[in-house]
Amino acid sequence: MAPRNLPAYSVIRWDVNADQPEQRSDESATYGSDVLIDRPDIGSDSFNFPEDDSMEDASVHDENESSESDIDIESLDSLGSEDELTQAQPAPASAYLADLSDGSDSDSDSDSELAMEDEASSYAPESTPHDPGNPTSPATLPSLSPSSSSSSRSADLEIIQGLASRDSLPMLSLALGLWCEKSNISREEYVRLRQIFSLVIIDQDNDEFNLPRKLDTLKKRLRQYLPMLQLMRKPIPVIIEKQPSFAMTDKSLGVIRKTSWLYWYNPINLVRFIIDAKKLTDKMYFGMAQYVDEPTELWHSQAWGGSIRSTSGDIARSFGGDLLIPGDIVRFEHLEEECSYGRITFIGRDYRESANKRGSVVVTLQPVLSWHELIPEIAEKVPEQDNELFLGEEMVLEMPPWQITAHVDVFLDWAFSDDDASSPGPSPVVNNTQLYIQKVVNYSFSQPFRPLQKSSPISGELEVRQYGREYLTRIVTSPNKEVLSLPFSLFIDDFGVHRNMYRAIKAFYWIPAALPYADRRKIANVFTLCLGPHGAAIEDIVKAIQKEFQELDRDYQEMTIFAYTLMLTGDMPQQAENSGLLRHTARLGCRSCYCPSETKEDLTYDVTVNGRYHFETEIKRLEIAGLGNKSAKERFTRETGVREQAPAIQALTPCLDMILSRTYDAPHSEWRGLGRILQGLLFSSILTKKGIKSYLKAFQSFPFPPNWPRIQSPGFYIWSWSLSEAGRASILTPLILRCYSKTSWYKIKYLEAAERHFNSEVRPLFASAINAIVSAYGVIAKGNAVICVQRHERRDMIQHWVMRSREAYQKLVRCADETQDKRTKSSSNDVASSHDILDQVIADDGRRRCHNTQAGQR
Repeated sequence: MAPRNLPAYSVIRWDVNADQPEQRSDESATYGSDVLIDRPDIGSDSFNFPEDDSMEDASVHDENESSESDIDIESLDSLGSEDELTQAQPAPASAYLADLSDGSDSDSDSDSELAMEDEASSYAPESTPHDPGNPTSPATLPSLSPSSSSSSRSADLEIIQGLASRDSLPMLSLALGLWCEKSNISREEYVRLRQIFSLVIIDQDNDEFNLPRKLDTLKKRLRQYLPMLQLMRKPIPVIIEKQPSFAMTDKSLGVIRKTSWLYWYNPINLVRFIIDAKKLTDKMYFGMAQYVDEPTELWHSQAWGGSIRSTSGDIARSFGGDLLIPGDIVRFEHLEEECSYGRITFIGRDYRESANKRGSVVVTLQPVLSWHELIPEIAEKVPEQDNELFLGEEMVLEMPPWQITAHVDVFLDWAFSDDDASSPGPSPVVNNTQLYIQKVVNYSFSQPFRPLQKSSPISGELEVRQYGREYLTRIVTSPNKEVLSLPFSLFIDDFGVHRNMYRAIKAFYWIPAALPYADRRKIANVFTLCLGPHGAAIEDIVKAIQKEFQELDRDYQEMTIFAYTLMLTGDMPQQAENSGLLRHTARLGCRSCYCPSETKEDLTYDVTVNGRYHFETEIKRLEIAGLGNKSAKERFTRETGVREQAPAIQALTPCLDMILSRTYDAPHSEWRGLGRILQGLLFSSILTKKGIKSYLKAFQSFPFPPNWPRIQSPGFYIWSWSLSEAGRASILTPLILRCYSKTSWYKIKYLEAAERHFNSEVRPLFASAINAIVSAYGVIAKGNAVICVQRHERRDMIQHWVMRSREAYQKLVRCADETQDKRTKSSSNDVASSHDILDQVIADDGRRRCHNTQAGQR
């Protein structure tokens, strides 16, 4: 029987290079901090509650100090040799499960009765190998730091699998335990509730109605009974310079080991649990992408319709029965089109109002043109080459799949660049008879031709390059197997676990992309995949979990599952790291183009010709690798904004475009970034002291739309606004100015500057300038709404409103720059300037109130 308060569990140690898992007893696992220290001996403090990452103020016990969780050393003789016990630091059950302690124990039971109850509730079945096919067996957490023995086997993975109880849990205990977990009742309340049950239940000796005396015991039995996700761990290195100072008792001990445990849920096991959750899968969408008039969901997007893995076996075939994959170059028959070749960009079912047949399959193509099919004045700009084709941009063809007659073998020369334009001709890898594409043509540009590498690949093309066409065809067209696609949105972010110290954890979250937008926002549908320890590099985290990610696409006996990452989300610094580019604070810090920081105000900068693209970025990274010394590589990185090393996350998402699949953090840039600056402009440059006071009063009383929560005062708490508060305030500000503002609210110098910059007519009392300011704030609000709304707007509509909002923002800032005193001029987002004005307004108002009070008393 296991010792008191020590749960029985086993750990399956999995060597990556081994065929069979090796099961071992893990009673010798150790506890400690993230930075390991060799302990020469063991003391009574070894069995105290550990100092782990989840504890904000973990106390260090003295060697002579005792604790309720201490375990007698003599009771551990059966666990191993003396050497093993010297390395071991077993912990109480509260260290493995969530801490259920809520203060002092107020149960009225005697110590002997509680000891007998704890002894009876300790499940210690015989050690048996774990069945990987059984997803319902519970997991129990191991020690929080690698032991000296396990650190030597850092290449091994440990699959932590708890052993299920041999005894079934009575239905009353199960229901009551779930209710207690949900209601979060206290120990005193549970004791009273148990007494009430004892009044109703006559046969208290019946096991069905024999409730535990302690709430902790009930929750412990419940958690041992419920199925748990499979938890895995592996020691990974951490950066010692990022670690905090050691505890007083650890500063003089041993050698520091720069490793810490990385814990993650097995993604294969997590996918199985998600598929088995019927209430969750009933809300999901499985199948081909959709054409709709107003796109709102991810299955209406290009990311879904441009992939073959997202279809759940709902595929399209050509007239000859061949599988159509996005990215294919095909021949088609269309009487109204002059060209006969096209590149598939989207496949979906048509649910638009203009659909000939609702739900019919429609294929979207880019025209692929020969030299003779180009417009004559455009064709004159490039020499004619045998077998060369051109990919038409901003040209769209839609047709049913039966009009596509055959695939065409065309070589896409992604390596062709501007440097090769002076020597046109096929690539050396292309034979003299094969068709090839090296350039993209766009009739609306002054320079209509650009290299193919300056365009974005289709997701289906990257999937074919990764898996091969034969494999994808065999998997998605299997007649006797169901194909299930389960795309995910992968969110990666650093967050602090403590309020009074910096200790960042690298978190990986999975969100099923097949859920509707409203369900994706619910926290219950956000699955924690991995929590990387503080100071660990993302490369080491990805390397540890890479094997399980690569096995997600499983071809089971009865079903084929495509569980893959559809897109990556995160803030701007994290997305720059995910793309393998420099951060937004660098000179070339834009992830979409090469616009330098000194010309970011140029709204005419061509982000298409000078944009960043997937294959172009890969080629530049190869150029960095070919440079000789370190200084040359660093100089090339500064000149291009491309990091030397490929993004580590690419190992988990090899079929994603490194540029387009990394979504943009619009709430931070538009809501919090511009929103705060625009509020600061009101206080520091636009409004007078009287205007500031009137604006704050109007902000408090202005009617909000239904279900909008209150917003903290912009005068005092603007710099602590949440993202949603900043976004709502950007919508409300133009409405407040439009409804309540008067001429006396505005500074005369700013109105004069506004008349010049906004090109408004001169009218009495500066009415035109006021309207221009309000209109500028309204345009910015409209731009924020278009960017951050759930509905997918057209690309030209987004570009129109973004350009107009940026022009209005620039004019507001220029007006503020002109009106500021040259001796005290500061940036438009200077916190001190707006706060100084607010402090002066508040002080004046306070003196006025004090004067009125004294006059009333006199």
